[in-house]
Amino acid sequence: MIKDGNIQIKYPTGEMNLVIDKFFPATLERAKIVLRLMRDYSPPEDQMAIYSYLSKRLSEYDTMIGFYGQIVATGVNRKELREAGEGLRQSRAMYRRTKRNMELLKTITGLEVGE
Repeated sequence: MIKDGNIQIKYPTGEMNLVIDKFFPATLERAKIVLRLMRDYSPPEDQMAIYSYLSKRLSEYDTMIGFYGQIVATGVNRKELREAGEGLRQSRAMYRRTKRNMELLKTITGLEVGE
């Protein structure tokens, strides 16, 4: 069940409460664990809500990549270029991680999404 940006997954031996903004995009290992629990113990609505959240984040990272890329392409200040280069690297890494999380969600849970 998702409430106030948290997801609660109840399973036979306990429960897990995750703050969605803090957890996703997750590393491959962490995502696999949580997504398997979601497959077995969360309703499809929660799975779809996570997919929608990841899709929104993917769009945000794409915008950030464009923003930092523009600064790197046109900037002249060394400090600005260094900061933009770091922001670009981080945005690209988070974009890839988010994309992998979305693919894993569809694969592990069997979620069918119209692209």
